[in-house]
Amino acid sequence: LLALAEAAYKAGDWETSRQRYRALLDLSAAEPDLDETEISMRHGMAAFRAGALEEAGKSLEFARMKREFTFEPSFTLGLLEAKRGNLDKAAGHLHRAHQADPDSLPATKQLGEALFGLGHYHDSIPLLVRASEQLPGDKALLFRIGRAYAETDRADEAARIFSRLRTDPSLGPRAALLSAQYQVEKRQYDRAIEDLELGLRHHGADRKTTLELKYRLGGAWLRKGDIAKALVSAPPSRSS
Repeated sequence: LLALAEAAYKAGDWETSRQRYRALLDLSAAEPDLDETEISMRHGMAAFRAGALEEAGKSLEFARMKREFTFEPSFTLGLLEAKRGNLDKAAGHLHRAHQADPDSLPATKQLGEALFGLGHYHDSIPLLVRASEQLPGDKALLFRIGRAYAETDRADEAARIFSRLRTDPSLGPRAALLSAQYQVEKRQYDRAIEDLELGLRHHGADRKTTLELKYRLGGAWLRKGDIAKALVSAPPSRSS
């Protein structure tokens, strides 16, 4: 049964693996040759991947208590709590996983994202930057770094990131909007207009972002003193 459980786990058959490790857990109390902690850890990880979160949590907590500084149970518990929306608990587990394996890219990234979600922007930045260096194609991660910079008064660095992401099909509208806000603060209205017009050329932006881009574009033209273009650019009011 142990060999079959391990084979299913290695094959990524999480539901079969979960069931077999569950059966092994029931046997482990009477079978001294079975490593209850290892089986609990494998069962919890398989159950998590199979979507059985409550079952996974119990086994992983048991394994973590037995092996406090082992990477796998802490990391998987971090993912589990993040999935539940419990970012405080997730950050605690992910911090232990990061301590157990500081070179783990998934732990570094997930801990940075958990801290970002908690509003701990300053602490999240070095972790997110380190992850981004190893994942240069992850545009969503880069966007999150830009937002963290903006939240920690590093506006110049944030603007550079948003400017780079203006052409991205999915992140472009929001990045263009944030880049334009920075340009308006610097009174660089021509550059703000360029950002906003680029953002509006993207297809598929949500309605709220599109409306905000139009309002900001109208405001930028107004600041330049071109009332006609401001009126054309801004969306109609609800009353009209």
